[in-house]
Amino acid sequence: MAVVRKIKTKQPWVRWCAILAVAAMAIAHGARGEGVRVEELHPFTHVAAIPATSDPATLRFEGVRAVTVFTKTRTRLDAEYCEGVTHRDPGGSMFCPARQDAAATRAYAVTYSYRGEPLASDEQGGRSFTFQVYFRAEELPSALRTAINAHAIHGAEAAPYFRVTALRQTVQDAVIDQAHSIFCEGNFIEGLWTRTNAQCQDKIRVKTVSRPSDYFVVTVDPVSSGRQQASTPAVLDASLSRGAD
Repeated sequence: MAVVRKIKTKQPWVRWCAILAVAAMAIAHGARGEGVRVEELHPFTHVAAIPATSDPATLRFEGVRAVTVFTKTRTRLDAEYCEGVTHRDPGGSMFCPARQDAAATRAYAVTYSYRGEPLASDEQGGRSFTFQVYFRAEELPSALRTAINAHAIHGAEAAPYFRVTALRQTVQDAVIDQAHSIFCEGNFIEGLWTRTNAQCQDKIRVKTVSRPSDYFVVTVDPVSSGRQQASTPAVLDASLSRGAD
């Protein structure tokens, strides 16, 4: 954003020319489509998603620590510059648009581990994974915050202060209704699909079906008293049985 500064001079016309020049620059910047967009990040949802191929019974509390998180992101937009970069390089630019984290705040990160199927890209075939959820300071008991900040509590000692639940929800999918659809027979002739019966017309009908989600939704809630049994850190919904698919 252009800033107009007070110019001290005995020549009034010089001062006015400088002001007009700065104003023209500001108008030019606006014409180029520059601007700043601020978006909320929402880090305090207390929810994570893990693949349905994971075993929710292996959810295990690993620890809690004080961290700094950002609650907003600031994006600087320059339409003219970004358009030029796209023409020069189809891959674009890491600086277009330019993003910057903003609104840092103190928080507490809670880490859980679980076991699941190896990733296709993992040559080692690792089955152990972790995820984190974040809490505002006021969401945790003061005694727990004091112990964390003083490094007086370690590992699973803080597990009784949290309760974890997992749920595999049902989702709706649109699929082709095979029973009520018409698929015309044909063959590829010289690379083109040609119907055996030229009068036949394909008719595709779609229906909605319910199926288990591809993910478990894991929710971590604070327990104010900290009296939950540490030996049972995970409270799992009965629908989580792996045989319930």
